[in-house]
Amino acid sequence: MSHRELIQTLKLYPAILKDFVAAIPPEKLHHRPGPGFWTVYEHLEHMVLTQQVIQQRLETIRDHEKPQIVPFDPDEHHRDVSVGPAGSPPASAEELVADYGRWRERQLKVIEKASEQLWRRGAQHPEYERYGFEILVRHALLHDGFHLSRMEDLAFMKQELLRPL
Repeated sequence: MSHRELIQTLKLYPAILKDFVAAIPPEKLHHRPGPGFWTVYEHLEHMVLTQQVIQQRLETIRDHEKPQIVPFDPDEHHRDVSVGPAGSPPASAEELVADYGRWRERQLKVIEKASEQLWRRGAQHPEYERYGFEILVRHALLHDGFHLSRMEDLAFMKQELLRPL
């Protein structure tokens, strides 16, 4: 896949996510089918949180000749979604979708300005044998696609066919 194709696909995801979330029945957003499952809302919240991580990593790789990436553990950052920051109500699904779109716009500003040299720049990541700018951009697509697929299963698949991760 070319860099242009990766960028075009990244641009499509906010609209895909918006339409997809709008199609999810409200009662399915916070439904947990059983132990070992995240809810649709938790997947959505995680997608937004990881956009911030992706942005930071893009900037780290852009701004450093020998970038060092810090691992991200979603369990460390997973919060109780029954309350928002400082006890406020949690963000609505629509607010999370809007946040996702804003983060993607910020990412695209970095990605679209990237030189060929930056696309080839590697980075040290303790969990990967090989890592760098291009891998990170592709990973953003794959990560989001994974969570969209999981959300679709949770929202529309027959409950008895669902399996925890």
